[in-house]
Amino acid sequence: MDAVTGLFQPIGEQGGAALCGSVFKVEYTDCGQRLIYLRLYSGTLRLRDTVALAG
Repeated sequence: MDAVTGLFQPIGEQGGAALCGSVFKVEYTDCGQRLIYLRLYSGTLRLRDTVALAG
């Protein structure tokens, strides 16, 4: 467990920073909807926000 916590150290408050993150897992629910797991490095996401993905 120490190795995992070492990989995911808190970044700290990034007030007003642009949204930046990394998707690390995508699952599909029984209804066919995508369930996305991500790590945000800066910025804020709120319920029902739409995000354009690069690449």
